[in-house]
Amino acid sequence: MNIDKLTDAIGLVDDNMIKEAKETKKKSIGFPVQKLAVAAVAALICFSSVPALAAADVKPAYNLLYSVSPALAQKLKPVNLSCVDQGIQMEVDSAYIHDDTAEAIICIQDLTGDRIDETVDLFDSYSIRNIKDSAATCSLLDYNEATGVAAFAVRMEQMNGSSLAGNKVTVSLSKLLCKKEQFNGTLEDISLSSVTDTPVLTDNVKIRGGGGAPRPDNAIFLQPASSPVSTPLSGISVSGLGYENGKLHIQICYEDIGNTDNHGWIWLQDKNGELLDCSYDVSFWNSSLTDSYDEYIFELPYEELENYKIYAEFTNSGLLIEGDWQITFPMEQIK
Repeated sequence: MNIDKLTDAIGLVDDNMIKEAKETKKKSIGFPVQKLAVAAVAALICFSSVPALAAADVKPAYNLLYSVSPALAQKLKPVNLSCVDQGIQMEVDSAYIHDDTAEAIICIQDLTGDRIDETVDLFDSYSIRNIKDSAATCSLLDYNEATGVAAFAVRMEQMNGSSLAGNKVTVSLSKLLCKKEQFNGTLEDISLSSVTDTPVLTDNVKIRGGGGAPRPDNAIFLQPASSPVSTPLSGISVSGLGYENGKLHIQICYEDIGNTDNHGWIWLQDKNGELLDCSYDVSFWNSSLTDSYDEYIFELPYEELENYKIYAEFTNSGLLIEGDWQITFPMEQIK
């Protein structure tokens, strides 16, 4: 498990639990690295059980966890039920239902190939039934390359604070995103010194979001080009580039975002390494409501464009797996 995964897990843990773990060990541990390890293990307490840790082959972490707080280590109860669809197995390894909150460890494994990898994402398609109007979080806890098993921590909490009722619990999943690719660097094939100051513009767009400074009421946008200006990743392209009324417009097309979760961010950087973020950005749909165009607007003089290059971070998903995975077990089993 890497630091990013531990950080994600820590963000889901109750502060009091982490405090308890730290106070238990602070007299006997004298090195910062060890303190970090204790905090990390405490973070896993809420989302790991003996079977989950054993499956991930992390006995050292389990032993440390147990030495910190056996009571917390035992909160999640084994379920060990699985189902298979599309050649992929979902197993509810363990779960913990308390008051208005349900937590579970879900393990995913491809039984017929290698479709599951370390980039796998549940794509917000998970659910713990009987919870309505809920706040949900999900983190990849571990991916075991040798076994191909990905373990997720799922937590759902009822917004109204009422206790969970019923005698059964159903955990379900319908989509997986895998084989993600990333781009992080300069768009070397684009020179801002040749950007046109007479671009084709439009105000006829279906806006779906945006950020940064307030968007002007009379904002206009680039008409997407008939062919990409640049394609740094499959499914992600620069679809427009132009300068208008003191502003540089850079338009990115994220294809089929409902099935790919393609996303990213761009900024400018000059020869001295100084960064320039966009003043604001706007997202809008194509006519079929499948592709999303994100337009980033930068304020700088036209004659300074040649001093900058476009930098970007992009992520796409090469594989969407749809299925129907459901597991139901008695509430009494995990109390």
